Amino acid sequence: MKKIILLLSISILFLASCKKNVAPIVIKKNVTYQVTTTASRVHLNYYNESGALVESDLMNTTWKYDFKATPNTYLYLGAKNLTESGSITVEILVNEKVKYSNSTVLPYGAVSCSGFLD
Repeated sequence: MKKIILLLSISILFLASCKKNVAPIVIKKNVTYQVTTTASRVHLNYYNESGALVESDLMNTTWKYDFKATPNTYLYLGAKNLTESGSITVEILVNEKVKYSNSTVLPYGAVSCSGFLD
């Protein structure tokens, strides 16, 4: 009986002394912000991979920004038509699939899409 108690005590002491230094594995996902427009001038704003708000003007018909992000990252992409005509479509893609999307055809119209990364 003493041997069983001694064996159990040593086992418990051994298991209690083991530290588990297990860091969680965080898998980043590929995120793409994409804007397609027929307007000649568009103002963009979006959150980059650091979470900073970036503003810029778009003079082409398409724009794309790729980065990697961790789950629960807030994603935001907005665009404003600076002209009297034209359409704008904004999309946020996650791993090459459209996650969020929105569009406008209004003169001087603004559009945005946003959400958290799963």
